Amino acid sequence: SHSYPDLAQQSGFWIKPLPNRLARQGNVVTYAVDSSGNVHFFINRENKGLFFNGVDVSCKLWAVVDVHGSTMAVQLVDEQSVCDAVAKTIHEGDLVKLDVENMETLSLLQEGHGGCYEDMQQVIGTNGVVTKVDDDEDVFVYFFTIKRKRCFNPAALQKMGRADPNSAILRDGDLVWIGDNLGRVKALQEGHGGWVDAMEKTLGKLGRVKRIHRS
Repeated sequence: SHSYPDLAQQSGFWIKPLPNRLARQGNVVTYAVDSSGNVHFFINRENKGLFFNGVDVSCKLWAVVDVHGSTMAVQLVDEQSVCDAVAKTIHEGDLVKLDVENMETLSLLQEGHGGCYEDMQQVIGTNGVVTKVDDDEDVFVYFFTIKRKRCFNPAALQKMGRADPNSAILRDGDLVWIGDNLGRVKALQEGHGGWVDAMEKTLGKLGRVKRIHRS
């Protein structure tokens, strides 16, 4: 919904609300209209696809931002701010810190983002590796200290950089986490021994490298 439902029905106006899950503090939203009247939108420079279409580009256009819903304020920013936001955006493979003061703060942030677990207390202020960012922008982080993967509100995390690239070089005896995306793991197995149904029970679990076959 938006503040002006009647205005959207009038000629020369095109209105669509940004989904609440994308209206996060610090996100930089960019809109672009092409010559066909299609409006595309980007979050921190990441293309989110078609926002809406049917805009009449034969006349002058003005963008109007309606501060509505959970949003309290917006700020118009320059290109440098976009670059800064991109640098802070969390992706799979990033090293992140659980950056909250205590469990009370974390509990508030975790509402609607997977909730809290007792072992989260142990990883406050420590680093983990991002294994997945889902469609709702929730971040799944694996912490070696508790040997578990937990789902977090991105607002509870601070990006520390990319995980050590040397950690991607596996060696005999290394402790590894097996991905939990069935389709992706099956595809990756092509040309690497293939897939057998018994492998499915290992998805999302920890294992230890026994031997590496170089080929």
